[in-house]
Amino acid sequence: MTKIKKKTARLDRAKEKAKREKEQRLRSFYAGISDMHKDPVVQSIKAAVDYFKSFMSDAVWSRRKGEVEEYFLGVTRSIVNSETKDSMQYNNRMAYFTKWIDWYIYLAEICSTKAFGHDEAQWARIKPFFMKIGSSLELLKRVEGVEVRVKDMLYSRDNNADSALFELIVAIAYVEKDWVAEFIPEIKGGKKTPDLKVTRGGEVLFVECKRFQKVTDYSETERQAWLRQWGDLLQEIMKCGVPVLINVNFKSEVHLLESGFVARLFQSAIKENKFSISTPECDLFLQPIDFPRMLDHFSRYSVKFPSAQLNALIDPQWEPHASYTLAMDAKFRAMPEGDSALNRFVEIIRTVFCARWECTAEISIDKKARDVRTLLVKAVEQAPADGRTVIHIAYETLHGPEVEFVRDQKILKLVNDFDYGVKDIASVFCHALQPSSHPDGVIELAETTRFFNRSLSAEYILPGHQLLFSGEGAEITFNDTHWLQDALRVFEKN
Repeated sequence: MTKIKKKTARLDRAKEKAKREKEQRLRSFYAGISDMHKDPVVQSIKAAVDYFKSFMSDAVWSRRKGEVEEYFLGVTRSIVNSETKDSMQYNNRMAYFTKWIDWYIYLAEICSTKAFGHDEAQWARIKPFFMKIGSSLELLKRVEGVEVRVKDMLYSRDNNADSALFELIVAIAYVEKDWVAEFIPEIKGGKKTPDLKVTRGGEVLFVECKRFQKVTDYSETERQAWLRQWGDLLQEIMKCGVPVLINVNFKSEVHLLESGFVARLFQSAIKENKFSISTPECDLFLQPIDFPRMLDHFSRYSVKFPSAQLNALIDPQWEPHASYTLAMDAKFRAMPEGDSALNRFVEIIRTVFCARWECTAEISIDKKARDVRTLLVKAVEQAPADGRTVIHIAYETLHGPEVEFVRDQKILKLVNDFDYGVKDIASVFCHALQPSSHPDGVIELAETTRFFNRSLSAEYILPGHQLLFSGEGAEITFNDTHWLQDALRVFEKN
């Protein structure tokens, strides 16, 4: 009996110690939250939010903000009522599609005033834009016509926030390099014109900005095809009932595979008691979940859902560009800032079924590695016949190094061999942007700028490094790409 009492006392002391440590972490955390307003980054984001909100009344913003919040409350109800409770397929719904700029301002407002209630992946894409705009607000206000452009972004039916924000960032870049910039008014129903006119000394240039959507149509087709495979696979995993991480590498196009293909591979692996199985179309690897590691973390912290940290707890080989789909039985909580899908934290995972998937088929890589031809054609068409034009094209690099090496070579060949006709295209800049959120909560933006000199050099136009998002703490390298750095990092890790 004495031994039992001693053991019970030790457990009680350990629980009390863990409770005190958790309370201290919470006190430290909330103390940090109360000092958020002192952070220069937060100040910049808030300045951008206030600037955009200044173009609407409090009542208008309250209505638009309410519509965003109501949408995510609906997502919450959908998740709760789902048979599998929480699936990472809902991560693809953590965005407000009706009006992108409302969603972006909402995210920026939340992240500059509160600690919770946002989506990591979406915020990683938007944070650099709001930081840059807010920190360079006085420069931006020098640009003639900027208010008209911002109002169009806020009120136009075009839902063109990504393109408009990119135009604002490019305008700032020119003002930083001592150009006087002005937005060229759009003529409704008239011929398309460049976005900006910039002057410096006796030099006059027109500037045209183009930005691709987040992912290609092919990427979305591939993702939908995977989700259909996942639906069948999940049923088989749940029958087994064993928590597992499944690595799925497709070697042929996913949408060409028949329904249940991956589920049948899983069935074969279980029946044959194998941890891996391979066919010409697909490789499948089974890996047990390290529950002691996860439980140790959850004993001290709650984890945002969805988040890079949650994925990294499940997969020790986590990579920023990896794609995950999961379903789990878990205990959730909402922090004291509402109960929408944006404010869901995992307190404990009782069981989890997760797949990390990719397609390395040569044809898939080629189709995801879309070049910038369509945007370049449009930009040249909009260039005036009687002036010099600089073209800026932006795209996001979200598929990993294999895709980006192929895309880079396509772009190099395309831009160098392109027939510009009689138009004087002074230079072409291609800005490859890679936002990422990491398990430790850090949000990064990697940017690689490729420039193609024609009648003027990039160094003359934008002296220095030609990066749009450089600033405090930015690591700048020359003759290098961020996808090469990623590939080397993975190589060294393995």
